Amino acid sequence: MKKFKSKKLFQLRAIAAVSVLIMLSVFCLSGCSKGADTEKSKITVPASEVIKTMLPKIGDFEAKAEMSYSDAAYSVNFPTLYKGLELSDITDGAIIYDETGNTADEISILVAKDKDSTNTLKEALKQRALKRASDFGDYKPVEATKAETAKVVICDRYVMLAIGSDPTTMQKQYQLAMQAYAQENSDEDDN
Repeated sequence: MKKFKSKKLFQLRAIAAVSVLIMLSVFCLSGCSKGADTEKSKITVPASEVIKTMLPKIGDFEAKAEMSYSDAAYSVNFPTLYKGLELSDITDGAIIYDETGNTADEISILVAKDKDSTNTLKEALKQRALKRASDFGDYKPVEATKAETAKVVICDRYVMLAIGSDPTTMQKQYQLAMQAYAQENSDEDDN
């Protein structure tokens, strides 16, 4: 009888854990879907600000070099960084990466000029991750694996590429930041 009770308790705990995970996923993803049905974006924060919000919360991340849309170096390097895209495809963007080439660590955020362009940006960022994996290849297999397991996530018109030791945490922090920015803009609209 005791064995039956512990098995039933185990099943209840498992169901509760799965339920919590589902609710957490819905909660995190809701920040990315806020305003998704409107053409006008609810989120207007600079891409570089989103990265700065995420950095203290993502743990082991070695990238230090930053470029953003307003930097001359960003526009010069844009075609090399994001094959197939032109600067006119975005309204803002930022990248933080390891300029020494020792790690694949990177966060890139591109802001699409409209919602219809987000999938194009997503594909370009996926190609960027594949290129990074290829660049490290046999040279640094651990870094190549980081790039192979990268996350590319769309929130509103913002598309993020996360390459690092824990891309799932990077994705979560991105979604939480975007949700906070969406809520902030929603609160301002209410006033």
